[in-house]
Amino acid sequence: GNIGLQLDGMVSLKFLNLSTNQFTGKLPTNLGSSMVLEQLVLSNNGFQGKIPDEILSYKNLTLINFEAMSFQGLFL
Repeated sequence: GNIGLQLDGMVSLKFLNLSTNQFTGKLPTNLGSSMVLEQLVLSNNGFQGKIPDEILSYKNLTLINFEAMSFQGLFL
């Protein structure tokens, strides 16, 4: 399924690991609206499309794992 608005309001979220959950669709841009997010692991899901620019605005992000996904475009 998709990730809906379940993560909204989690402004203190530092670590998010949703790997291997069979999520599909576009990667959500809210991800809890957490500007303190340090680690984002979404590997082994069915997310597709482009990696949202909003994710790049997370200044504290030190680890991103999108392994085994079908994203388009470059992520540098």
